[in-house]
Amino acid sequence: MYKIQRNIKIDINADKVWELLSKPAHLELFHPFCDKNQPIVWSEDLPKKDILIYHNGLEFEREFLSWIPKKGFELKIGKKDAKKSTVKWELNSNNKTTDLSISVTPYTSSKIPKVFYPIIFQFHIKPKLNNYLDNVLMGCKYHLEQKAKINFNQFGYNSWFTVR
Repeated sequence: MYKIQRNIKIDINADKVWELLSKPAHLELFHPFCDKNQPIVWSEDLPKKDILIYHNGLEFEREFLSWIPKKGFELKIGKKDAKKSTVKWELNSNNKTTDLSISVTPYTSSKIPKVFYPIIFQFHIKPKLNNYLDNVLMGCKYHLEQKAKINFNQFGYNSWFTVR
């Protein structure tokens, strides 16, 4: 199984980080490639489901599988009626700071022959997803520490999810 994980230290306690992450449409505040984040179902616990529309027009559904307040959540993400990737957000706190991590287990495309997948993953998929996750994490950190909404492509460009 192929998995990618990135993390960042945020100089804010987990309560404030969780407050942000548990808001409906939260990605609009800190995700540099997000154009719109539309809740479909957003209850106190589960079920939760939303739509993420990227700046390049790509539209993904997110369906939340687990929700543990102040600890994290797990979800499936992908195009409607298509294969989905698994994403896990985790918070670890020591009162004043929070380590936020995002891990992605991408779906395996039937368009890529299995024999070539390890090479494609290592040299194409992994770098793109590392860049993507780093941008999202930097956006979250910036938004929380600077108390400001981030700008489109604020930390760089990713051809899978945005435009220049």
